[in-house]
Amino acid sequence: MHLLLQPGVKLGLAFLLFFVNIHLSAQDFNDEIETKDHVIIPCKITLVNNLNIFYKYKKGKKTKTAYIPKEQVLRYDGLELESVTLSLSNSKMYSKCDTCENWFSAHVDNSPDSNKRAYNDLTVRFLKADTTLIESISWTGQYGVRKFGSCDVNEAYWNGRKYFTVYLDLRYEPNLLRRYSCNHFLGYYVIKGDISLIKYASSYLTNQYRNHGIPMATNEVEKTNREYCIEIDSVRIKIPRKDDQFRAAIKELFHHDDFLIHGLEKYQWTYDDIERIVKLYIDSL
Repeated sequence: MHLLLQPGVKLGLAFLLFFVNIHLSAQDFNDEIETKDHVIIPCKITLVNNLNIFYKYKKGKKTKTAYIPKEQVLRYDGLELESVTLSLSNSKMYSKCDTCENWFSAHVDNSPDSNKRAYNDLTVRFLKADTTLIESISWTGQYGVRKFGSCDVNEAYWNGRKYFTVYLDLRYEPNLLRRYSCNHFLGYYVIKGDISLIKYASSYLTNQYRNHGIPMATNEVEKTNREYCIEIDSVRIKIPRKDDQFRAAIKELFHHDDFLIHGLEKYQWTYDDIERIVKLYIDSL
């Protein structure tokens, strides 16, 4: 059935749609930078370091990118400043970048260009099993292409998601540390609250047997996987994958939630249900 609208109704509807579109578009640019000349810049701040503020702004129908030295700024405000502000120890690595919508911070090393990185040509590789997790980042510097694995990256901001360094409490799998390639990983908050859930990309070494599994020759190869840990009082406890270990860990961590423990047994929840379990627990608080 087709509705015939009167001209006034059509005009009002068009105006409403135009207003809604403008409102939704403006939501992405509701940060502010005020210069010392008292010029207000409506924008979306994408990176703050000790030298510059990088931002996106609207020019007509196009989105532009720019940065302004902090010494020229009187004040700046934004909704997500915490997630895009670099710590002082990492700030020196960002005297310049292109759009700074996507950036990362790696360990400082002794290479000639380690302290003057301008991350203009970034390539990210995600896990095949989970494309929200970063496996490695490559960039083109003065001395060619360099690759950083998830063990090498301190923090990153990619496609609007903030990644950070994760150190694990391995109380349920204490021997696992020997298999890991490093002692920390790169992850992000899936759920954040009094109890939080962090998803991270683990990296570990395994023996690769050749000749149909016969250990005639072995090579250590690095494998990257999706893992979860639960954050309680700033402690990040790794959740084991194996069903019996998984259930034991959940029962201990959430022992005072009878409904959740009953559901764990009734529905035979597994490692893949961890997000649902944490959400149920938070809803019950």
